[in-house]
Order: sequence, then C-alpha cells, then structure tokens
Amino acid sequence: MFEKKYLNSLKEVAPFLGDLINEDINIGIMDSEKFLYILQGKRLKSKNVEGDPNKYGEFENNIIKNKKSVTLVNPSNHFEVPVEVTFTPVIDENGESTDILIAVVKDIEEKMKLNIASKSISDSFQNANKAVEEIAEESQKLLIDIKSIVNFTNETRDKITEIDTIIQTIKNIASQSKLLALNATIEAARAGEIGRGFSVVAGEMGKMAKLSQESADNVNKFLSEIKESIDIIIKRINEFSQYSETQAASSEEISATINEIYDVFRSIIEKE
Repeated sequence: MFEKKYLNSLKEVAPFLGDLINEDINIGIMDSEKFLYILQGKRLKSKNVEGDPNKYGEFENNIIKNKKSVTLVNPSNHFEVPVEVTFTPVIDENGESTDILIAVVKDIEEKMKLNIASKSISDSFQNANKAVEEIAEESQKLLIDIKSIVNFTNETRDKITEIDTIIQTIKNIASQSKLLALNATIEAARAGEIGRGFSVVAGEMGKMAKLSQESADNVNKFLSEIKESIDIIIKRINEFSQYSETQAASSEEISATINEIYDVFRSIIEKE
C-alpha cells in the first residue's frame, strides 16, 4: 500500500515541479476508488478535486499491470487547452504495482502552435526549393535551346559567306564579260560593215555584264547587311546564353542553400 508519508512528501514538492521544469502542469494522484490529490495548474484546471470518486477502466488497469508509463495527447475534454498526460504507476518497495497512478498533465498549446508553424515553414521551404529547382531545370533547357539557335545562326552565317563567294565569282565573270564585250566591240569596229552585227551582240553582252555587275553589287550589299545583323544577333544570344548559365548556376546555389537551411531548421525542431 502506498504509504501516507510518501503521499504527503509528494504533496509538499508538487507545487514546485512546474517551476522546476518551466511548464504549466496539473498533477493528479488517484487509486481505484478516489482522487487522492489534485494540484491545479495556472491554466490547467481539472474538473476533479481531491476526494472525488474514481474508477479504473481497462486503460488504467493495463498501465498498472505492465508497470510502464503511458503518455497521451488530448485524452479527454477535461481541459480547455491541448494537453499531454503521462500516467505513471506507483511501484512499491518489492517492485510490485500498487493501485495508485500519478497523472502529470502538461499544457502543449504553444508546442502544437510551434509544430503547426514548423510544418508551415517546412512546407514553404520545400515549395521554394521545388520552385528554384524548376527554374534551374527550365534554365538548363533554355540554355540548350539557345545553343541550338547559336549553332543554327552560325550555320546560316557560313552559308551567307558561301553565297558571298559565289557572288564574287559572278562579279569576276561579269567583269571578264565586260572586258570581252569591249574587245569584241573594238574588233567589230575594225571589221567595218562586216562586223556590224557582231558589234550589236558585243553591246548587248556589255549591257548584260554591267547589269550582272550591278546586281552582284546589290546582292553583296544586302548580304553584308544580313551578315552584320546576324553578327549582332549572335553577340546578343551569346550574352543571353552567359546570363542563362549564370542564372542556372545561381538557382542551383539557392536550392542548395535552401536545403541547408531546411536541414538546420529541421534538426532544431527535432531537438525541441
């Protein structure tokens, strides 16, 4: 039987336990017939008072039988705030369970608020990290697309250079044709009446050579302008490509930093 002197000793120290652990607690000592002692907390006010009748159920009997403490969260509506209750069986000097239980009730409202806030922050970290990872992934895809555009633009520029070479060849042919037409005109003049028809053909060749030269010059001008535009585009694309590479790298660094902060935050919460 739980000796009266032990109960009296517990009554003497019980009022100071809350201050020692810096928590608002409610303590109840009971046996299978009544409540032997009730220590009301600051906010944790029990509906039971010392001397109220009590009756054990299966839950309480199992605790006594197993000689182990059991902790429950919000086990009943006895308190107006969320609580955590630990039931501890009293063991006698022979190591046997008595029919006495000590119930220590803790106010966990702030703890639950902290858990909710922690989960909210944790979710925010995970969402932010996911968003940054998506940005990094899209940046990588954009970088690949930009490189493809750069390659295509360089290929186009090379083709224009090839066309430029062809135009130069046409210009050379036109120049040579013009020179041949001039020589033919001179020879036709020497031939007099006989070379008159050849002189007309030579004149037409000269006109065609001149027209070819002018057309080649115009095409060459347009191609030069296109090449200049392409050079500007390539320069801008390369600058944007460098920016995309920097953005992708920065996104990866931000993601890593978020993960580090999240890990530290989670370890702090787990220690609480």
